[in-house]
Amino acid sequence: MKYKRIIERCSTMYPMFSEKQESIGMSKRRALEFLDKYSIRSDNEIQSIKLLQSRIFHIPTDGLPHEVFHTGYSLKTVLSGCLFNKPDFSIFVEILHLLEERCFYIIQNDYNGKLEQPLILKFPVDVSWEEMNSGGMLSDYLLRMPYEQYFLFGGSGVWGRFTDNEFDCPCDVYGFSGIAEEKINHIFHEEVDYSNDFYKYLPPVYRESLYGLPDESAA
Repeated sequence: MKYKRIIERCSTMYPMFSEKQESIGMSKRRALEFLDKYSIRSDNEIQSIKLLQSRIFHIPTDGLPHEVFHTGYSLKTVLSGCLFNKPDFSIFVEILHLLEERCFYIIQNDYNGKLEQPLILKFPVDVSWEEMNSGGMLSDYLLRMPYEQYFLFGGSGVWGRFTDNEFDCPCDVYGFSGIAEEKINHIFHEEVDYSNDFYKYLPPVYRESLYGLPDESAA
């Protein structure tokens, strides 16, 4: 099976984080269909995407508290816990539309080659939340599984997001360069609950860039 290691990882947590209770066989089939549709397998395309990724992020990275963005990106940190819930995803897509992106990439951190067969996915910007959840155990693993790290970015190179749900304070760190920040700045607000028990674990550079998203984005 060409996605053997990915399916093995998904299977270990199914159905712990599943929103749909279905047989393992059905969930696995839907995961394979999802991967066939959105996984990038061309070596040339992977090389091109990783080159773009390296221009935005420090690669490889062990995650927070290390710096993950190159200089020139203004940071906005949001407390999190999983890759997306439905309201967060809607806001994320709104940001992509404001930046006039046509697609976005999600690359799982492979910890400098230690993780075999990391996820390397490409989605159109108009992909629906229902479609993101159509991948059976793969969608459960991608969207809801904690203790994972992902790089998200688009073809423009003017923004990125590093999701670190493995850190003591799970969070999403966005980076925007130049005019990109002006286009999306109204999305984020500074009203944050600093009494959150996890807040104290954030390094100063991320604590100082802590923002919130609209109230309806709460899980």
